[in-house]
Amino acid sequence: MKGKASSRLITFLAVVLFGTAALFYGVDWNASSSQEPADQAAPLRISTYYWPGMFWIDIARTKGWFEEAGLNAELVDYNDDYYASLDDLRAGGIDAADLWLFDLVRLNQQGANLVLVLAADESNGSEGIASREGITAVEQLEGQRIGVPLGTALVYELDVILARFGVSLEDVTLVDVAAEKAAEVLSQDRADAVMTWEPYLSEAGRVGRRLYDSSKLPGLMAAGITFRKSFVDSRPQDIQKMVEVWHRATRFIKDHPE
Repeated sequence: MKGKASSRLITFLAVVLFGTAALFYGVDWNASSSQEPADQAAPLRISTYYWPGMFWIDIARTKGWFEEAGLNAELVDYNDDYYASLDDLRAGGIDAADLWLFDLVRLNQQGANLVLVLAADESNGSEGIASREGITAVEQLEGQRIGVPLGTALVYELDVILARFGVSLEDVTLVDVAAEKAAEVLSQDRADAVMTWEPYLSEAGRVGRRLYDSSKLPGLMAAGITFRKSFVDSRPQDIQKMVEVWHRATRFIKDHPE
């Protein structure tokens, strides 16, 4: 099983590298743009979510750094449903979102034309499995119900975790559960375990126990700021401004971790 997991991981990383390179190919970041001045252009609509990789957005908003950069930014709250932001990004409801590399490749395989602009985030314990009382090891999940949002990066990560302990997705029953509802589902005994992210992983851990997390999977779950290819082509200057604001805010986080 470990060999299969390694093979899956290598295949996934190869797809990511090939897909990302293909997406970037042909994008001329120095090309002149016909975009309107910032005060006249349509706002740059950026998704926000209570996630460490997105904390820079609220800092930049509070400090007024978007305005200082000449960027008309509209921040859209997706705390109720992270995956709704991916649907809206694809459909044009928003312009930028921070999403898992796995989800980027998945969406492009489904016909989206998204471009990863900035590798901004890598998980180190921010998502994992919480189980009900009585389950104390990953091996004991065999034959159990696991709540996870189906068709997402969390299913991929769950597959990798289970394989480390000789269990496959075929050995468990997957229950479609939004990451934001994990603690609720576990407390209501609608699943024996849940796969989710923070802060919902800690909430579910208080209902039962924290069984395993991504700190034991270094480098597996990376994410980045992503745009539609059409936006990249039409408004490269706004993207450059956003990247500069991101650098300014992340430097502030590093210098002021409190």
